Amino acid sequence: QLTGGAGADDFVLASAVGSDTITDFLTGTDDIAVRRAVFGIGDGDLLLEGARTRAGPGNFDTAAELVIFTANQGALTADAAATAIGSANAAYAVGDDRLFVIDNGTSSAVFLFTASDANAQVSAAELTLLATLTGTASTAVADYLLVA
Repeated sequence: QLTGGAGADDFVLASAVGSDTITDFLTGTDDIAVRRAVFGIGDGDLLLEGARTRAGPGNFDTAAELVIFTANQGALTADAAATAIGSANAAYAVGDDRLFVIDNGTSSAVFLFTASDANAQVSAAELTLLATLTGTASTAVADYLLVA
């Protein structure tokens, strides 16, 4: 469980084992910093390229290194996330890593996607929960960054 102090906080996701619960994330003030060396997101640099927000499933590029889905899901599970995410516009390469975020109107969940086959569909088996942001109904692209 991670809890920040007063003011802006950087919550660093740096372990591929288990998931974190962040209890007081404030969108627009705090940051989620994802260790690029641990998770291998995107093309190898520290920029979250192609990041976007989507109201519904699908209609995003495989090059988008972060996609936030704003339609409230009932549960913050890998199954619910796969349904919310749907399919990219083209096939991923095996081993591609991306970040996806869903929310349920009360809390948000950050998932690591690792493509296990060369198709566009995101399945629950390809999603790993990295963090649950308890009490954070939604997040924005600017809340996320990659760090070395």
